[in-house]
Amino acid sequence: MGCVRLLLAACVFASHAVSHDLALLPGQVAVQAFFILSGFFMTLVLTGKYGPGRFGLFIGNRLLRLLPVYLVVLAASLAALKYLDVGPFTGWAGFASDLTAGPAVLAAGLWTNLGILGQDLLFLLAIGPQGGLVPSFHCGPADDAFRLLLVPQAWSLSTELFFYLIAPFILRRSIFFRSGLLLASLGLRLALHLWDPDCDLLARRLFPAELWLFLLGSLAHTAYVRLADRAWLARLGLPAFLALALAVMAYPHLPPALAWPGFLLLSAAACPAVFAWTRASRLDRFWAELSYPFYLVHFLILACFEEFDPEYGLPPVVLASLAAALLLRALVEVPVDRWRRCRLGPGRGRTSVSAPAPA
Repeated sequence: MGCVRLLLAACVFASHAVSHDLALLPGQVAVQAFFILSGFFMTLVLTGKYGPGRFGLFIGNRLLRLLPVYLVVLAASLAALKYLDVGPFTGWAGFASDLTAGPAVLAAGLWTNLGILGQDLLFLLAIGPQGGLVPSFHCGPADDAFRLLLVPQAWSLSTELFFYLIAPFILRRSIFFRSGLLLASLGLRLALHLWDPDCDLLARRLFPAELWLFLLGSLAHTAYVRLADRAWLARLGLPAFLALALAVMAYPHLPPALAWPGFLLLSAAACPAVFAWTRASRLDRFWAELSYPFYLVHFLILACFEEFDPEYGLPPVVLASLAAALLLRALVEVPVDRWRRCRLGPGRGRTSVSAPAPA
């Protein structure tokens, strides 16, 4: 499903390219669709490569999938901020002032940038006048704590990590258990939205309120396993992908009350067919492997273009982002992936599809 992942990554890119008004699927919805795909693939790998009793191996390999590329992009972002004064939100002076506002802020900034876990929660906090962290929900204050993040789009990795920690304990459970948990999570999300309809960020950054997306993908995998006629299913793959692509372009023109749930349900429904269609494709696997470094590096590339060439065109920045992603894939991910496969043991190092890293 690399074609779907790259399509969603393009939507995130478009939402961050503020100098160009690209009417596509909003980036936040694309990330939620990424979570659905993650639920599908994590169910796949946990019922395949990682049997019961391999929790440590599973978590270790997921961290090896996420951290190396992230840390390289983090270091590049810090260097750009320090030596080029190019940052995602402020220059070096502003970032240093925020980071040193108080001990709590310094600890939160260092931990979330280096350890990832908790980045999503920074979007719900602000830097207080006394140098502490106070609730914000990103609904007014200009001193939001997420300005501490050097790779701000990596907040989704924190949500993914929360999911990985509980995935081995819930994804092997029955359909009824996962469905009940899905409904509970969705109920929490709706309750948070009703509590403050003008500030939906709270519902989109608290992991329990987003868990239903991962579970929706998990149930889509169960549907794939139970469908006997895989050849028939594979023939639906291309139409399913084209339907997703059309929905990406039509999203801004649809009523919000229909567009948001409709696209997420379509994403889940398309997973079995698109996976059956692409599972043996090396080209599709290549797009899947490229989408993660592209997702992580594009914000830095955009920031550099906006600083030094405010009138930049889209083709150069897209090509630069793809080139940087290819370098990260070749120099960082490929060597680490060899080690990850060795950790699985003989005969378990490859599957017919590359399990994706998060959005």
